[in-house]
Amino acid sequence: MAGDELHLPTATRPPVFARTKFLAPPPRDSFVSRPNLLRRLTAAEQLPLTLVVGSPGSGKSSVLSEWFRATDDGTNAWLAADRGDGDVTRFWQGFIRAVQHVDPTFGVEAADLITLDGEVTSDALEALLADDTA
Repeated sequence: MAGDELHLPTATRPPVFARTKFLAPPPRDSFVSRPNLLRRLTAAEQLPLTLVVGSPGSGKSSVLSEWFRATDDGTNAWLAADRGDGDVTRFWQGFIRAVQHVDPTFGVEAADLITLDGEVTSDALEALLADDTA
């Protein structure tokens, strides 16, 4: 039929991430340990989500990287979020890649769907939930 076109998704390339996006930043020379905050973060490990809030330069990344190093038993993943991660597709691709540093099988199907579709679809989210449940 003239005018009827079949629209198939076109594959896009997976994003390129700097290696440092998945590495906790090293402590600075002027680093000051915050044992009370570390205890609070450790106590929050049993919660499904912990949000660390503070003004720019207040030391959020420093205390989180200290806690990450102190508690990492090979099952923690680090993802440094930046402006580019305001794009939901890029954020979820980075999230999957971060978790894959701990479990290389996590999110493989979801990552393929996101790359193929160029967006985060309900199928991709369902695949992530299935991997998280497993």
